Amino acid sequence: MKKIFCFIDRQEHMEGDLKSYIEELDVQGHKIYIYSDIDDQLNDPGIIISEIDKVLTMDNKDSLVFLTNMENLCLILYRLYHQTFNQFIYYRQADTRVYNLQGIYQKLLLLPVSEAEALKKPICTNAAKLILGNKDCYTKNCQLIPEEDVLTEMDSIQKVRKYYLIDGIYYLFEPVITDKKIVICERTDEDCRFKFPGFANMHYMINSDSELLNEIFACMDNLSGEKVMKLYEVFDILSDQMRSYSYIMYSMTCNVIDDAAQLDDMKDIIRSVALYSFLMKITKSPCYFNRLLEITIENVYLDCLNKYYIFNQCKRYLFTNEVGTDGKSYQLMSNLYVTAFEGFKNEYAGDLVPVPREERNEDTVIIFSIQFLGERHPPTKTTLERCYTLGKLLNKKIILISTREQHSEAGALIVYNASLGNVLEEYNEWNTYQYKDLAIPFYQPSVTMPDKAVIREILQEVRRIKPYYIISIGNGSITADLCGQIVPEIASAVVFSSLPTTTGTFSLIGRSISETEWEQLLRKGYARENIIESTFTFELRPKTRTTTRNSLSIPDDCFLFVTVGNRLDIDVTDEFVEIIQSSFDWGTHIVFAGMFPNYNDFCSKYPQFKEHSTYLGYYDDILSLMEICDLYVNPIRSGGGFSIVEAFHEGKPGVTVRVGDVATAAGEEFCVKDYNEMQTQIKRYIDDREYYDQMAVKARKREKILTDSKAAMEQILEKVQNSRLFF
Repeated sequence: MKKIFCFIDRQEHMEGDLKSYIEELDVQGHKIYIYSDIDDQLNDPGIIISEIDKVLTMDNKDSLVFLTNMENLCLILYRLYHQTFNQFIYYRQADTRVYNLQGIYQKLLLLPVSEAEALKKPICTNAAKLILGNKDCYTKNCQLIPEEDVLTEMDSIQKVRKYYLIDGIYYLFEPVITDKKIVICERTDEDCRFKFPGFANMHYMINSDSELLNEIFACMDNLSGEKVMKLYEVFDILSDQMRSYSYIMYSMTCNVIDDAAQLDDMKDIIRSVALYSFLMKITKSPCYFNRLLEITIENVYLDCLNKYYIFNQCKRYLFTNEVGTDGKSYQLMSNLYVTAFEGFKNEYAGDLVPVPREERNEDTVIIFSIQFLGERHPPTKTTLERCYTLGKLLNKKIILISTREQHSEAGALIVYNASLGNVLEEYNEWNTYQYKDLAIPFYQPSVTMPDKAVIREILQEVRRIKPYYIISIGNGSITADLCGQIVPEIASAVVFSSLPTTTGTFSLIGRSISETEWEQLLRKGYARENIIESTFTFELRPKTRTTTRNSLSIPDDCFLFVTVGNRLDIDVTDEFVEIIQSSFDWGTHIVFAGMFPNYNDFCSKYPQFKEHSTYLGYYDDILSLMEICDLYVNPIRSGGGFSIVEAFHEGKPGVTVRVGDVATAAGEEFCVKDYNEMQTQIKRYIDDREYYDQMAVKARKREKILTDSKAAMEQILEKVQNSRLFF
């Protein structure tokens, strides 16, 4: 469907052929908005756009059509809002008047058209010829408007923010969220590169929320501690208000903030980081996320601690899906980490001489964990399992170092909704960690990391101990990667379905890599020997009790789903709830275990959901819970993986979209392509008992593979030690 906005100079001109034409569009099923007598009521093109914006929503997916019987109004909207509308229609009438364009609009109508403006769309018209500036417009007869949109080159090219520089003033008419900006100059000898000239020389043609924006910019003028807290407060208020903005008003507000974030000088980086961190989170637009990464990489006033801090914050945003990304984003993340690492590396040039293989202790391994939070924390549990496999099952001498670098506040800058990693300070005093029947020598620094003095001490200790190799568990550990310059490093991300960010010799991934992925990795500079494909294994906590549905107030006769996670407030979305809710008529119920603080919000929003779901909070015996459930159902997310193995252990199948760790652990037979296919698969599990029983057998077989840690580790170490890269 199209939204067709008809702006007619006089009510009496709505009769005759024009009326019939508009009625024909209405019959075709389009939504028609008619504005008449606009030469008296709406005497500014900016007001016309504001009127249109009143009926647009943020998620508008309809094609927008601008129709008028005034030639000069059509031409000025065609030029200034070329990307906003899918089609332009000029319906010529013999007795129509021209629109009363004044000031800058009159000047723009005569300004020569630049090729950079990319005015590619046709104007549908019954007029013989239309001329804009120095250019004949591409026109198309409009006696019959086609049902489909006019597809042009403009539909496939990147959108661009166009500034018109006239008499020393920048004018921004059409707000577009993009990182591409051009300047259309009045004179050919002017500098046409955009550099924010300050608000005195900048004219935004659609008003944004100036009061809140002025408060933000006032805070930026003097970022004392009190002003920083005020800035965060105003950011929160603006974020809430922008949810109710119309599309164009929202986009223009983002444009104003984006312009203010421009670097007039490299020293303005603190302001830019703060503003881009706000924009990238509220819009989820990759252009702002990428811009933050780019300016952080390039800026000479940020040291390696600052850059590592931004990397950690962005890592968190990616993990929790709080920002939008494109093909460029992950490469920029890698570049940012390498830039930060090189800064640290320069500090320790004399400490990083490799220890020759023949001088290293073949039976000694140091394991680095970027965050160590106890055995209820899945990444920590994974670290301890690796220690146990190496120390107890493979008879290695193990040393465990917690680097406490995860989302560290070292080098902190002003970032909107920054995350601070958890640290258990009591571990600073521990020399040994007892895991089952294995006593693991343990060290955690007592200072905020990365700390340059502590890193030097760790480097010296690695040189003294001379381990055969080190293992780093986590994503982007500066400390481990520096030690990896001395002895070979095997790095594993917490999200084991993805490659870790590391400069280490070897990167583990808990799945097979397709040939298409290999081609991309090779283009990025990886060698096949750098990456070790492996099976990521788990050690399950034994079942300690029997659970019944009755004890949890769950109906005995339902088909019971289970979803487990520590971040269900992020992982569970409206889309997931709607898929689950669609199954309630089939006699289903869902139980959530873990951390789901906004569970009641979903219950309020979806009354059926409240009736057919149960939230248990943290549940300390997951195997006993899995025993009473019928099907593990996984929302789209990056992490997880552990709980589906627990379901498999109890012979319960699972269903997951082919994304993230859960999908990697589950294996292809338990994966679907999207939520719609998940819905179909759920129905099959409910209706086809023979199929259910077959998948239950496969689930148990899969669990056996995923819990054989000794075999998996031996395969990894064999590949590593036979590699030409194992120095």
